[in-house]
Amino acid sequence: MKPVYILTKEGKEFSREGCLLLKSLLEERFGEKDELLYEMGAILNEPKNIIEAATAQIGLIDGKPGCYFAISHDKGIDIIGGTKNNLDNFIKDTKEHPTLSSWEVFYEESKLI
Repeated sequence: MKPVYILTKEGKEFSREGCLLLKSLLEERFGEKDELLYEMGAILNEPKNIIEAATAQIGLIDGKPGCYFAISHDKGIDIIGGTKNNLDNFIKDTKEHPTLSSWEVFYEESKLI
């Protein structure tokens, strides 16, 4: 199962319908057909928890990311693939801005993509 780390500003969890929408977006944008494991909640807004959880899943498997980061915001859902480069940028940004939540860091990253 491939993890999808769902980040919301308030650390909320997605409903079943929200997860189904996310699955559809991953298939559409990344061609993802693997079984997915949705990780969510306030605990993920602590950057160290994202780093610990995602480090083992980073990289490409059959040309697709080993995990995904879904950033929910008022205009939709942005998705960032779990590549080494993306996680390295996240780690760098959390060191430069230690008071920001994971959601805030990834939200700013998603604006650049």
